[in-house]
This record gives sequence, structure tokens and C-alpha cells, in this order.
Amino acid sequence: KIGGGINIDNFNINVSYSLRGNVLWFGVSGYFGKDKSELSKEFYNKALDTYQNAQRIEKNDLEEAFNLYQISYKDLLKAINLDNENRKAILLKETIEEKVETYKNNFKTQAENNEKNGNLLLALSYYQKVHSIDKDDKNVKNKIESISTNENFKKALTREKKNLSTLYKNKKFLEAIKKAQFLIEVDPNDQETIILKSQIERNIKEISEKYYNEGLSLYRKGDYTGCLDKTKKALAYQPNLTKAKELYNLALNQIVKRKGLENAKQEYDKQNYIRSLKLVDAYLEKNPDNKEAQALKNSIVQKLKDETKNFLDKGVEFYNKGEFEKAIEELNKVLLIETNNSVAKDYKNRAISKLKALKKLEEFEEE
Repeated sequence: KIGGGINIDNFNINVSYSLRGNVLWFGVSGYFGKDKSELSKEFYNKALDTYQNAQRIEKNDLEEAFNLYQISYKDLLKAINLDNENRKAILLKETIEEKVETYKNNFKTQAENNEKNGNLLLALSYYQKVHSIDKDDKNVKNKIESISTNENFKKALTREKKNLSTLYKNKKFLEAIKKAQFLIEVDPNDQETIILKSQIERNIKEISEKYYNEGLSLYRKGDYTGCLDKTKKALAYQPNLTKAKELYNLALNQIVKRKGLENAKQEYDKQNYIRSLKLVDAYLEKNPDNKEAQALKNSIVQKLKDETKNFLDKGVEFYNKGEFEKAIEELNKVLLIETNNSVAKDYKNRAISKLKALKKLEEFEEE
């Protein structure tokens, strides 16, 4: 039997030939998806997004920012493991390590202060955070063991777990999830709280989905304000629910668009036809197929047809008087109604040229 093969990165080609059986065997194996550098970039981009989110909330929510930095750090390790030459990932990892060191010192101070004040639950939660950053700190390990066996701590923990159970039974899931997260920070191995937290998360997801679906239904009916209200509630339960964020932005855009059209209608009712025409033109640039806006524009143009000659006459009169800026203002009104009015275009171009010439003359005189 004679055989051989080629191995290139994650791709293998193997060939063998059996002399006795006169059989040729050929095999190809490997990873045919994205290459490692592409996957590394994806993990880096994900980490960068998480890092930027942490930066945005850091001033108002230090604890959550720390959690996000840790998530970002894990994704960066994956990125570097896939491509150890991913410089962006390496630099961001180093930046987070510096930040985490600052957090460690801050958490240690918080832990010591809370321990002195007798707030053992908070003290332990901070010591656990320090331990998650530096597992070799023996003093912190001793503190965790000491507080965990303290009778006052055990009583306080039991009391808080009862409070959590009450919140869950009363369906106050947002309050309950915060308390569950805190209790897991205090005791990461508490299976009872971990299971209850999982149940709370399922409830939160169901409620969020319910509000999202209600919002989607309202959007399809054209009730954009109602849609905003529902998607806000969905995001209150799941702040990172992408489809709810997208629906919220869609509804908000529709409200902004409709507001522009409503403003155009109001100006029309006040007989401010030029202002109304400008607003409806701006609306039609983004919504060219909107029949309501098109009908409003036709009505405005019809109203202004009789005034076109007056605007043109005023524009020419201002031009002849040398009041070129006023001339341009009046001629623009004509062109807003009749975009191809050759007389208005001609006088407007002449007025612009005159203004430029005057400006150059003024500059020359100043010199």
C-alpha cells in the first residue's frame, strides 16, 4: 500500500493506493467555512461593541459596566486565540486589563468599607468580584471563607432569599432579577438562586416578546405612538432585544415623517403656502410615493399659480434696484412653484453674479 497527503492549515488531502487490491483511495477533509482571521475579526467587533456599551454606562452604572468589560474580555481572548496577530484585539485586551485593575482596587475598598459597617452581603459580593479578577489573592480568599461562615451573614442571606421569593411570586420580575443577580454575586454556587434566576429570565423573555408582538401589530395598523409605548416596555424587560430596538426606530421615524407632513398641512391652513410647499417638498424627498403629500403639493401649487407673476415681477423689480438678495428671495419662490421658469432662473443667476462681483470689489477696497 502506497499513500501520501498534504496538510495546509485546516485543509487535508490524502491519497493511498493498494497494490494488492488495485484500489485507489482519495480523501479531502477540513474546515470549509470562514477562515480563522475572519472569525477573529468577528469576535473582535463583538468585543468592541460590548466595550463601547460599557464605556457609555460606566458613569451611571459601574457594576454593569464591569460585567460588560468582562464579557468583552472573553470575546477578545477568543479573537486572539484564533489569530494571535490580531493587533486590534491585543490592544483592546490590554486596555481592558488596565481598567479591570482599577476596578479591582475599587472593589477591594468597597468590600473593606462594607465589612467595617457590618454590611456583610455587600462586602462578600465585592470580595467575590475581586476574586474573579485575581484568584491568587490569599487574603481575599480568606475573607470570603470567613464571611461565608459568619452567622449574621447567613441570617441576612436567608432574609434576602425570602425577599427574592416574594418578588417572584408577586410577578415583580425586574426587581427580582436584580436581587437574584446580586445574590449570585454573593454566592456564585447557590443552586437554588441560580434555578430561580433562570425561571425569572424565562418570564422576562415571555413578557418582552408579548410587548414586542403587540407593538408590531400596532405598527402594522399605523398606530406608531402606541407601537413606541409597547416597544419601550419590551426593552424595559430586555434592553438588548435587537428586533424591539429596530421596531422602536421604525416607529419613531414614521412619527417624525408624519410630523413633517402635519406641519405642512398646518402652514397650508394658515395660508402660508410657500412655507407649506417647502415642508412638503422636504417630506417628499424621503417619501416620494406618499399620495397624501403629493395631493397637498398639487393643492399648494394650484393656490400659488396666481401669485407666480407677482413673485417674478417683485424679483425683477428688486434686481433693477440693485437689491440682489431680495431679488433672489422672490425668484426662489417662483422656482419653488415652477422649477423650469427660464426668466426666474436667468434673473436669479444674474443676481448671484452681481453679488459675487460686489463682494470682490469690497475685498479689493479693503486691501
